Amino acid sequence: MIPKNKTSVHDQRLNAQNDLENLLLNIKTLKPLNPQVWAVDRWKEIEQFLREGEALYRTTRYHLAQKKYRQATIMVRDLASRVESVKLDNLREGDLAIKNWNSVKAERAFQIVLSIEPNNPDGLNGLKRSKVLEEVKILLSQGEKYEKANQLDKAKKFYESALLLDKNALGAKVAIVRINFKLRPTYYRSYMSSGLKLVRQNRLEEAEIFVRKAQAIENRAETLELLSLIDSKRLTNNINRHLKEASAAEKEEKWDLAVKSFNSAIRLDPAMNSIIKKKKKAEARALLDQNIEAILTEKNDLASRADFEIAKSLLKQARLSVPRNKHIRAQIKKLEKRLETSRMSTETSRVYAKEKKPN
Repeated sequence: MIPKNKTSVHDQRLNAQNDLENLLLNIKTLKPLNPQVWAVDRWKEIEQFLREGEALYRTTRYHLAQKKYRQATIMVRDLASRVESVKLDNLREGDLAIKNWNSVKAERAFQIVLSIEPNNPDGLNGLKRSKVLEEVKILLSQGEKYEKANQLDKAKKFYESALLLDKNALGAKVAIVRINFKLRPTYYRSYMSSGLKLVRQNRLEEAEIFVRKAQAIENRAETLELLSLIDSKRLTNNINRHLKEASAAEKEEKWDLAVKSFNSAIRLDPAMNSIIKKKKKAEARALLDQNIEAILTEKNDLASRADFEIAKSLLKQARLSVPRNKHIRAQIKKLEKRLETSRMSTETSRVYAKEKKPN
């Protein structure tokens, strides 16, 4: 039979081993969260309890070692339960430190957050902001200095530079809105001046952009007048473009295209009587061209009296046409040849018929 005290020591050793394994398992779970960064003192106590427990275990004082292991385990579990609150507290502390322009405290707080969760977006953004906080503060200070001196353009540049470093730079966005409001009259004059200059250069689309910007600041009568002028010039330009296309088509004797271009111009301004007359002439020439081509492409030699007379009429119209360019001249020659061939064919037929007639 094993003595009672021997069994008790054996059980104490096993219990101490189990508690040590449990402690090490909890430490393994907590350690990736870097408690040595955000709970320095408590972590040191845990390590101390672990060392003391191991020392007691080696000297076979298993019961006391077990107490140390259990105390350490309770502390580890307590830290594990506080991880989320530590993270949130440090995020708040970091944000508050930024508001108070304390870059050192802010950086420390966000580093703690990132030691727990390396990819925490708020922690990464906060750390980035804290690293440029001093530079941002200087830029904002310079902006305020120039704003007080009413050098608004310079002030705005400093505020914008601060925003480039930190998109949430304290007060920078509000300052820019404030300066833009103060600069409204300056911007208005600048936009109107640019718009008028571009109108004179006939760069109407660009001009309208600037005038619309001026109108967004203040919708004065002069902005409406300039927009009306832009519309008028744009209309004139479009009409001239169509008339230019019509003129080019006339020179090339592309009468259908000329009619189409004249119609486009007339749709923009139906009161252009002179253009309406030109369009009618182009329509007549287009019809003449179409009829001549129809005659010239027929395979018979104008055998019928009706075809012959139509060809003669078309030839007369063609000779009277103005201008008589290359294409119409070529058509006249072809018609003349076609008519002459038809006459000769008719004469030959008559002579043949006469010769065959009995005496």
